[in-house]
Amino acid sequence: MSHRMATLLALLSALALASCTLSNLTPQSRFSDAAYRVNDTARWGQLDLASEYVDASYKSRFLSRRREWGERISVAEVDVVFMNIDREHDRATSEVNLSWLVDGISLYKSVITQTWKSERGQFRLLDEKLKKGDPGLFDEQ
Repeated sequence: MSHRMATLLALLSALALASCTLSNLTPQSRFSDAAYRVNDTARWGQLDLASEYVDASYKSRFLSRRREWGERISVAEVDVVFMNIDREHDRATSEVNLSWLVDGISLYKSVITQTWKSERGQFRLLDEKLKKGDPGLFDEQ
């Protein structure tokens, strides 16, 4: 096989692989990735990483609500239990179950509903509401 033919074959293989990878980036997979990343990184106190998935209009409140996370509040478990994208793929909703401790002693459980929007294919968290459980999860001062 000539050098040109080998180069062309390698290029075509790389393009085919890239095409397969890009086809996996459906709106559902992008939303799923954002929902899991924001909740998992926030759980571990990595708010700088989590806030990359938060809309600018909500970012300040998102950070202030989690001011006690990793200090007085320890999030033991985060489970994204529901995800839904609207037909236009520009709005989405997730529901998250959280188990958390206050001062390492008292265990609480809460369920939050998260509202998302997509801009240019990237999902960003717009708002969160406590659906069920103790309101102490979020610092609202």
